[in-house]
Amino acid sequence: MDPLKDQTYFLANLSAKQLRRSMFPVGSLLKSQVRALANSERLGEVADKPESMGICFIGKRKNFESFLDQYIEPAPGLIVSKEDGEVLGDHSGIHHFTIGKRVKIAPERFQSADGLFVCSLDAATNTVFVCRGSSNPLLFARTFEIEKVKWISGNEPHGQINFRCQRTHPTLQCEVQPLTSDRMLVKPRNPVRAAAPGQNCVFYDGLTCLGNGEITRVVSTL
Repeated sequence: MDPLKDQTYFLANLSAKQLRRSMFPVGSLLKSQVRALANSERLGEVADKPESMGICFIGKRKNFESFLDQYIEPAPGLIVSKEDGEVLGDHSGIHHFTIGKRVKIAPERFQSADGLFVCSLDAATNTVFVCRGSSNPLLFARTFEIEKVKWISGNEPHGQINFRCQRTHPTLQCEVQPLTSDRMLVKPRNPVRAAAPGQNCVFYDGLTCLGNGEITRVVSTL
């Protein structure tokens, strides 16, 4: 399996029944091997096709924020320091922000070599909360809750397992604690940066994908 093209982060939503009827004809090959096969079959247009780095269903976009603005109405709000409550600026909508993203503030309002980073969002008040520094403890989750939990085999694993909540990130060790039939508390062995509500949390045992759940809230940070 090509680790750079691993799709288990998305396939975790499928059931065992669906996966039994699925086929992945190039799943055991590296992308370089697929290109070599295409060349050997004189499929140069395929072999030399550039990598797709964007979001496939919207095409090439230099400004993703402007794309979102075509579908989401502006909802102005404030940018507030989580550490001292100071209002540092305003914005046109929280849909422009993600947890861990660096935020630019007018120099006359804030100056720091460490920069400001989004640590939480309040959709009810359209408030973006920020903290100072990319390694600020407020950015690192010690525990978080997930819901809509689904195990592909139908059996809940026990003990320590691995997880990731972003596709390109390495897997990390964690423990899971059931809260209800479809809600769990996830306790990473080491705090994880920029875990956010809405993210897909996918679980693994080695290379085997076990299942997933959706992050609903960060319970505690460093």
